Amino acid sequence: TNIPMWNHYANKYKGICIQYNMAVFEKNSPQRLRMFPVKYVKKLLEYADNILLSQNFIDIFTMIAIHKLEDWSYENEWRYIPLLDVLDGQSKLLFPAIDKIYMGHNIAKSHEYKLKEVSKNCNVELYKMTICANGIDFTKIT
Repeated sequence: TNIPMWNHYANKYKGICIQYNMAVFEKNSPQRLRMFPVKYVKKLLEYADNILLSQNFIDIFTMIAIHKLEDWSYENEWRYIPLLDVLDGQSKLLFPAIDKIYMGHNIAKSHEYKLKEVSKNCNVELYKMTICANGIDFTKIT
């Protein structure tokens, strides 16, 4: 329900927001341990020394991914940094299960139609944004 985030990250209410279900993972599972609160800093280079000291690509990537400038602190963001798994010689990123999809009120009809299909086929709840006196609200699509 954060209006600026919908404007910044969802192409002025034309996009979507995906909610993941972290409850499917045990408390100390690798997936749960890959959830990080974003650290809001005055300068992004404050952590450059820590990044450069690391020889581990995952540590470097994680450090970069969880830092943002203080101007964005109102987002109060958490980030999931997916794990890379290799099975049978194939690499894949491990993500939690998609739980819900929220559509902006300006979403293209063709995208809304496709998301309705995906929602039905994948058993994922689908919601569409409405504008109301208090800002924005979401109505479940059945």
